[in-house]
Amino acid sequence: MKKIRCLLIAILFSLLANNCSIPLRHFPGSTELSLQQSLQSSGVTGPASINHIQILTSGSETFQSLNYRLFNAKRSIYVSAYIYHSDFTGARLAKTLMYKARQGLDVRLLLDAWGSLYFKAEMQKDLEDAGVQVLFFREFEILRPYRHLLRNHRRLVLIDDELALTGGFAVQDIWADLPVTRIQDLQAWVRGPLVIEMKSIFARDWCAIQFNPEDPICESNSDSELAVQSIPAPSIAGPSTVQPSLPCNPLGNGCSGLASVVFTSDAENRAANYEFYVRAVSQSQRRVWLVTPYFIPDSQFMSTLTNAVQRNVDVRLIVASGESIQEFPVTYVRNPYLEKLLESGVKVYVYENGFLHSKAAIFDEGLSVLGTSNLDRRSFDYNHEIDIVSYDPRVNDSLETVFRRYFSGSREIGHAEMKSRSLWVRMLEWIWWPLTPQL
Repeated sequence: MKKIRCLLIAILFSLLANNCSIPLRHFPGSTELSLQQSLQSSGVTGPASINHIQILTSGSETFQSLNYRLFNAKRSIYVSAYIYHSDFTGARLAKTLMYKARQGLDVRLLLDAWGSLYFKAEMQKDLEDAGVQVLFFREFEILRPYRHLLRNHRRLVLIDDELALTGGFAVQDIWADLPVTRIQDLQAWVRGPLVIEMKSIFARDWCAIQFNPEDPICESNSDSELAVQSIPAPSIAGPSTVQPSLPCNPLGNGCSGLASVVFTSDAENRAANYEFYVRAVSQSQRRVWLVTPYFIPDSQFMSTLTNAVQRNVDVRLIVASGESIQEFPVTYVRNPYLEKLLESGVKVYVYENGFLHSKAAIFDEGLSVLGTSNLDRRSFDYNHEIDIVSYDPRVNDSLETVFRRYFSGSREIGHAEMKSRSLWVRMLEWIWWPLTPQL
């Protein structure tokens, strides 16, 4: 019932969002610089450095490694979660956080108020009684119900300033493959200089909610405005204890290679993820493979994809099936976009072996991205997101293996199929179209 009531609120304020929609972006391209150099020089991504990245493709693998590494934490645990349910998986994580807080570790839990509607007050009290600091991003206010339209969509776990986990996972039984595997998602463990940058992003979110000049992760500037603890930026050839040339497997024990972070917030870098995708698609020469559960772009993004097809780039898109998406308006609103893509020559696949929640892309053979950003208006224009960009061909190869597995579990749809949608379906598309900016 909570979700239904909040959905009605979203509908009421969607027209307001339509009137405040963000204009088309204009990002200058570069034919002289490589894509990596273009991204670095434009400031779209953070500084690149050598980091160890391990890709996780199953919920059981994700939560087993997470619980193990949390249990062995020595100094600090920072968790930012969009969806947190008080089920078995949520209770297990909470017990671990409480255990480590009682050991004297600095343990913090940042939850999005919208995404964590099913996080029980009793669990919050138990966590706080044990010494865990708990904050909510944009708690609901009766006089300002539109506050929930801006959400912290990041999934981020930071351990001892040494390890970071991000991806599309939710703290919920079905994401931990309980009782069976029903969701396809991607996560990445990161070790290296990016962890410090990711900590600074967590600090931005935390201190924006509860700024305390005595808090170690916050400090006030001369104007008494929010400032985040100053962290030296890593260089292009950042420190590494592992040689990038050594044999490795990103889907196994991981690989060390060049990587950077893309993050968005309402105050700055608002469209960084959007600009990354536009630049990457525009400069790709051979392939652009995208996977996202939700696909609701703007006209410029659509043009970027169709222009890539006209350059003979292999453009493919995998989306979640309408039957598996709980937010059913998404299915209807995305249909016209899929029809236009198919008309332009983009190959579109609908995943049918469960709910596909992965958010990733591979460009040519040397660039890939994995994280929390969907290819929709909400992720590009509103949400706080975080994505890991890899410039390592081995990560690209590993994600290609994952994509091919998704292809095998999908049904390729054709232009004729989309064009022959029934009158009833088209009426539903028209009814739900005003919600486009919020989906």
